[in-house]
Amino acid sequence: MVEALRREEVVELAAWSALDFRSYMEFVRGWRVKRHQEEWFEALQALADGELVDEEGEPTNKCMIWAFPGSAKTHIGGIGYAEWTIGREVIAGRDPEVGYICYGDQISALRGAAIKDTIANNPRYKLAFPGVQLAPERGDAKDEWFIRHLQPGNPNPTLRAGGINGAILSYRFGGLEIIDDPHDYKTVGSSAERDRVWTLYQGSVKTRATHETTPTVLVCTPWSDHALTNRLKAFEKGW
Repeated sequence: MVEALRREEVVELAAWSALDFRSYMEFVRGWRVKRHQEEWFEALQALADGELVDEEGEPTNKCMIWAFPGSAKTHIGGIGYAEWTIGREVIAGRDPEVGYICYGDQISALRGAAIKDTIANNPRYKLAFPGVQLAPERGDAKDEWFIRHLQPGNPNPTLRAGGINGAILSYRFGGLEIIDDPHDYKTVGSSAERDRVWTLYQGSVKTRATHETTPTVLVCTPWSDHALTNRLKAFEKGW
């Protein structure tokens, strides 16, 4: 009876994890939510449900997590949210198309590999999202990989990870765009480098969303008053 009850509880937790992001992080990743992360979970859930509003109360599809190093913003707003979104898209009957953009190709590839590893090897992820199956025969790199698409003939990868100035910018992402650490802390002190990232965002990154409806999450550290985060808050509405 005890083991049967445990199985029932696991099934219930898995089902709830597919709907609720905080439950997903707690059940699948064993996460303990800290006080400074509470607002992040609320905002990310609202983004997924189409209920997020900006500071003026207007509907928006853009969420910025702006926090200090070591606050787990990448684990929650980047890696974890991408994993969960891929599962949610499959449940909704859509092929997930996620872009993961960092300041460099290597760091973005490592984060893309972490997402793939959860999908492939975490048994609790398989309980929450049994319909998500990797398709290594279509591509199995760290920075570009596929699950078994629901729509035959879809050429787009499930996840494409790359640097902000790399080849990733030739793709479009209909399911989710994550911009995680757009600035390298080693070079963010350079005004020329900050200007370069701003130009790349405006001319390339921003346009990778589909008809400006793709949910976009910007995960960043306030390295400089003139970094991308501050410019977006000053010149672009909706964050």
